[in-house]
Amino acid sequence: MRIRGFFDQDERLKTLDKLGDPLQKLEQWVNWKVLGWGIKRWESKKQSKSKGVGGRPAYDSLVIFKMLILQKLYNLSDDQLEYQCKDRLTFTRFLGLDLGDTIPDSKTIWNYREMWIKQGVFNKIFWLFNKYLHKEKIITRSGSIVDASFIDRSKQKLNDKEYEQIKNGEVPERIKEKKERLRQTDLDARMAKKGGKKCNGYKLHIKVDATSKCVVKVATTPANVSDVAMMEPLVDKKDRVLYGDKGYVGKKRRKKIEKKVKEKGGKIDIQIHERGSRGHPLSEEAKQRNRQRSKVRVRVEHVFGTIKHDWNYNVIRSVGLERARGNMVLAVLAYNIKRSSLLFERRWKKYGSTVPACG
Repeated sequence: MRIRGFFDQDERLKTLDKLGDPLQKLEQWVNWKVLGWGIKRWESKKQSKSKGVGGRPAYDSLVIFKMLILQKLYNLSDDQLEYQCKDRLTFTRFLGLDLGDTIPDSKTIWNYREMWIKQGVFNKIFWLFNKYLHKEKIITRSGSIVDASFIDRSKQKLNDKEYEQIKNGEVPERIKEKKERLRQTDLDARMAKKGGKKCNGYKLHIKVDATSKCVVKVATTPANVSDVAMMEPLVDKKDRVLYGDKGYVGKKRRKKIEKKVKEKGGKIDIQIHERGSRGHPLSEEAKQRNRQRSKVRVRVEHVFGTIKHDWNYNVIRSVGLERARGNMVLAVLAYNIKRSSLLFERRWKKYGSTVPACG
């Protein structure tokens, strides 16, 4: 075995760059200074407060945040995240660390994530990053698309009677007896069925910018909450044209949303898919309108395809609605970060250093 040279690590990383390291694109095209500033502004100081002279210094909050983004991008558990960050050179470089630096362990990752979920840090960072993308004209708000998708919870050993008790807001006696079992039982998830598909868990509601395919708003509810019920909270006065599938029909709700937007000084054109009924099938003109709307509405499927299929995030393994909301916001934020890096790169290749408004 030959003696290791001073530049062996650099040479290996150069080889990886030639092969194409996707994390380097994230590092190059994402403004991590904005995200780091937001985290340091909103995070609690309890985690890093010194108890006296000496001791190990606190971890950089941006390093922790980058690790959580890696966890979503590669669908890793806390233990696997720690291992991969210590094992893979590309992960270590993405974190801005060297081989001699200390990498946070799995328990530290868990503690930070729990703390930031309770403080709503992920929601604030999501808002801050979208504000930055709007300023850079990546998000244009020329059109918006609303949609929802099921996210299953991890399987639980409960019988039908216990499921019914949980649905009615009660805690089954067998679960109540042991604290360990109670901590691992999700009492907030609900059962629902849509289009022949059953789900026992939660539902992710999103509003997507039609131009960039970046997520503008996100909400997580139990699976039994209807898509239509969350349509109004997702809409705001900045929406000009709103697209949605036929599950969002309802003249009363449309008028209510139009009135709400108008009162706030905006104007919205609602382009929801039309739906036929028994004895009243869609006309050819209505079918043509739906086909035209589908060309725009289908762009929302890219978000769910990336999160649920590319990242294999079909099952949420946390317990409780609060954690589910925090984890889903983090997943959507990871998607926006990856998507925006691609859009910034494309714009630079097309226009160079001038970087005009995104068309």
